Amino acid sequence: MRYMESLGFLWLATRQPSLPKDEIGCLKSLWFLWISTCENLEFLFEDMENLSALRSLYISTCPSLTSLPPNMMHLTALRDLHISGCEIFNFGDQAPCEFRLRKLVLCCLTAVEELPEWLIKGSAETLKNLNLEFCPALVELPDCLQNFSALQEIWILGCPLLGGKCEQDGDDWYKIAAVPKVIVDNVDIKTAQASVLDLSSSLLFSSYDLTYHFTCC
Repeated sequence: MRYMESLGFLWLATRQPSLPKDEIGCLKSLWFLWISTCENLEFLFEDMENLSALRSLYISTCPSLTSLPPNMMHLTALRDLHISGCEIFNFGDQAPCEFRLRKLVLCCLTAVEELPEWLIKGSAETLKNLNLEFCPALVELPDCLQNFSALQEIWILGCPLLGGKCEQDGDDWYKIAAVPKVIVDNVDIKTAQASVLDLSSSLLFSSYDLTYHFTCC
């Protein structure tokens, strides 16, 4: 990896419990990182804070991943964060993040009970889309959401302990009442109309020279 400083896109899979030390931080041009299908992965890179250009981070199907590394708070360019299919993953407590997200997707995180303020508080003026899907233990939204001026859309799907609280007579409604579109289990809460979340969207990569699939055996 040390010889790929101009790399823009990285899709990484590994059978190891941890990712290489002092490796990824040299990728100063990396703007998209996708870590996927890592059954044994418990910890992410220790030098992620050096990814100064990283705008999109996708973490999917890593059932042994326990949490995000503390150094992630320094990813100031990060705009899109997607975490899905990480069965024992939890957020824990960390210092507030410095990034300003536009979109946050949390899907199939069975152990997550809350969306922590430290993860999103710095995105109060930038976060536009929040998707919470199939997180059965998720019980409440953070209070800070009521101050998110840019938030346009919230999707809550398959979160049985949270969904009812986000209806107009629910305990968490005051936190999201100002959001123009709130969808709970495919129903627009403000209009009572059915609305279906598109789960079939895919990533299209138009420039092969920006892509590289790296597998750690």
